[in-house]
Amino acid sequence: MEPSLFLSRELGTSQLRSPCHMPEGIARKLALETVLHGHDGCVNRLAWNEDGSMLASASDDCQVMLWHYPDTGRVPLALQTQHRANLFGVAFLPQHNNTKVISGAMDYTVQMHELEGGAFQISPKYRSSSSSSSNGVAAAAARRQGQQQRVHHIV
Repeated sequence: MEPSLFLSRELGTSQLRSPCHMPEGIARKLALETVLHGHDGCVNRLAWNEDGSMLASASDDCQVMLWHYPDTGRVPLALQTQHRANLFGVAFLPQHNNTKVISGAMDYTVQMHELEGGAFQISPKYRSSSSSSSNGVAAAAARRQGQQQRVHHIV
């Protein structure tokens, strides 16, 4: 999207979105800092880590990308998930030193990704489990049209 379209959207003069979400004076001071390229589908959710040094993005390509900030020139890391549908949620688990990322998708699953050796040396190990199992994993997955509850715990 053209930078001027962002400004016009925030000022409420665009047909793209709803009116201004912030004071006009602040919106006029915004500038496009950089464009991050890496996903093969539209990006549906963004999440910053606690100290603002990493940005996670979730996309229709079923990947979570981890971006360095402010060094946006570094190659992002693509976290391959086991999701089978578009991702609509992503978050860093607080108080875990950027080693756990949670993702949720339209396949009615939530996955926890544990990143070994720090957030930028990724080698996730996958283990799927039912939310009714006795391994202590408890999470709610959506029930729709007879869909069984499922949780993916990635350790």
